[in-house]
Amino acid sequence: MLSQVRRRKLALHGSSIEIALLDWGGDGPLALLHHANGFCAGVWGLVAERLRGHYRVIAMDARGHGDSSKPKGADCYHWELFGRDLLGVAEALAAEHPDGRIALGLGHSFGGIALLMALLPIGDSAPWLRFAAAGLLIGIYLFYLRRLLAKGGAVGDDLEPLILSRGWIREPEKPPTLLIFGQAALGFGLVLYGASIFVHGLEQISQIFSVSPLILSLIITPIATELPESFNSVIWIARRKDTLAIANITGAMVFQSTFPVSAGLIGTPWRLEGLGLTSAGLALAVAMLLFGIVRFRDQWRPVHLIACLAFYIAYVLYAIRSAVAY
Repeated sequence: MLSQVRRRKLALHGSSIEIALLDWGGDGPLALLHHANGFCAGVWGLVAERLRGHYRVIAMDARGHGDSSKPKGADCYHWELFGRDLLGVAEALAAEHPDGRIALGLGHSFGGIALLMALLPIGDSAPWLRFAAAGLLIGIYLFYLRRLLAKGGAVGDDLEPLILSRGWIREPEKPPTLLIFGQAALGFGLVLYGASIFVHGLEQISQIFSVSPLILSLIITPIATELPESFNSVIWIARRKDTLAIANITGAMVFQSTFPVSAGLIGTPWRLEGLGLTSAGLALAVAMLLFGIVRFRDQWRPVHLIACLAFYIAYVLYAIRSAVAY
């Protein structure tokens, strides 16, 4: 089936990678095919024979597959790089064709993700998008805060005096505004210091056990951050301060899903990889599940929340498997 297929290699511009191509010919517009993980361009043989009557059909071997270059090191196989390779091939082939474009792109499994990554403006290729996304998230949080403050209302319970006001202010229950901001700033500073210790410890553990820091972070960080928040709410409920308990959880979720993510978008490389995509996908799935329940049944039951634990367990197992492969 492949005996009449033209084989060639395409050197990508600005890269040492060479991509192997199989050209089935044809007189129509360009069709570019990308195989699944672990396969090669030849797997498209039967499909290419059918398409050849309508398209000029070309299939490619991804880096690390088939006859394409096989660079060494895990850093050479990020999702972003597969997308860039595909985009480079598409641009080169389009420049050779009279139409100047790719009319049809087909990707099987991993190949479909590579097509998506080629279309997304990610990483260093679109720094403006990272800043725009970070600004949007911060704007969403400020909008949430404005709506929350506009509703007003009392907490419904007496709050304990500030720690810094005890022992030297006549009316600890009415501390000056400057003291309130001072204690908040002190607490925030301690949080930053603790976070720094946590990050350095995480890096050391990853080196000791030869495990990816990303994997450890995605498993340990939710426990280290959300578990204390949950216990804070338990303490509030035990003191019959339900309003504060709910505010503690919802406020923490909104803040953590906006400000830290914005800092990450601005200060780190934006690379969408298998583990990160899985984490984001599961988080969105759980959020949509809980939203659907409260939207159509008006309330959550304990069994609904406990069922979400299954998603986390599945994710931990997947992360452990990735750690073994790492």
